[in-house]
Amino acid sequence: MSTTIKTILRPALQKLDGSYTLFLRVTINRKCKYFSLNKSVHQKFWDEKKGRVKYGENNYLEINTTIFDAETRAENIKHDYEVIQRKTLTLDKFETLFNLDANSILTFENFVNQYIKTDLSLDKETVRFYKSQVSKLAKFKQTVYFQDIDVNFLTKYQNYMLHDIKPKPNKPITATKSLNFLKNIINKAIKKNILKENVFKDFTLHHYDGEREFLTIIEVEKLENLYYRIDIKDNEKRVLKYFLFTCYTGLRWGDIKDFKVKNIIDIDNDFFVYVPSMQKTQRPVKIPLIDKAKKIIDFDNINFNLSEMKLFDNYCSQVTNRLIKRCCKLANIDKSISLHCGRHTFATICINLGISIEVIQSMLGHTRLATTLIYSKLLDKTKTQQMDKWNTTL
Repeated sequence: MSTTIKTILRPALQKLDGSYTLFLRVTINRKCKYFSLNKSVHQKFWDEKKGRVKYGENNYLEINTTIFDAETRAENIKHDYEVIQRKTLTLDKFETLFNLDANSILTFENFVNQYIKTDLSLDKETVRFYKSQVSKLAKFKQTVYFQDIDVNFLTKYQNYMLHDIKPKPNKPITATKSLNFLKNIINKAIKKNILKENVFKDFTLHHYDGEREFLTIIEVEKLENLYYRIDIKDNEKRVLKYFLFTCYTGLRWGDIKDFKVKNIIDIDNDFFVYVPSMQKTQRPVKIPLIDKAKKIIDFDNINFNLSEMKLFDNYCSQVTNRLIKRCCKLANIDKSISLHCGRHTFATICINLGISIEVIQSMLGHTRLATTLIYSKLLDKTKTQQMDKWNTTL
């Protein structure tokens, strides 16, 4: 069964002012039904390909919002009925459900939920992040419409995150991350002609490097000793396996959770970790597979014919980070460590070992050398803090 949904002009229904009424056309098994959107537009301002009103028509943003809302409701009915409930959708049933939902108004939350449903390229972590951000925004204001989001709204939301949010205020970098999420979604709404411009052009977002916590070689060895202990719990051993591999290779979470046998390649009898398109930068990277990395994945017993087999049994990011913190505590490491700190650990240890900054940049997949140099500056800061002990203890 095929169900298609499209917004159209009906040439036979021209109004006295020369405009045409907009209809949502729903086709199921080659039979059509038309639903009036109670909006009209002149044909010269209608983009047939995009199904949107062009700039120049009066109230074009309002009309495009109506179109998007109607299409969203229709797609949701189609998805819930055919995919979730696995039932056969008829035109009569669609009309009943569509009319029940006719009072729906496009909100920021509805837009994000529709985007999540339609963009199949989003991974689970991104979807989880989007939903958490929508939930966070709802605690500030229960229902948010795009027209609510102005400079005053952004200022109040930022102050709420920095001072009033429970259980404790956000750090500036966390608040900025949430504001960047709003900016990103607003840009998507602009591309769909729901908004004309981004309010963030009048609102300054500050850049924060954040704290790049990392482990020293000695601290990595402590976790290695914990990993190979016979009394370690299964869930702790499971998470340490891929966290330590991250420390040995510098891979990001998105790359480590999908790491497969095929991501280990042989080049002239030297083995490399190979990621053809690294998450975030989309750059290919090759990282030599050191002996410790081989040991932790039981390299000698890998069946390379099973190229699609995953090498790690990953928890979700929240559980992973909670278990890493527990393991650090068991190893007497007094630092707030997350999975991404494994990447920082790899970079700083490479610098300590005297590996050239250009080689490190290549292995990390950084597009800019300045990004890699941050780790060098981080080590300089650590050295200063350590040397300050001369001033405080002698």
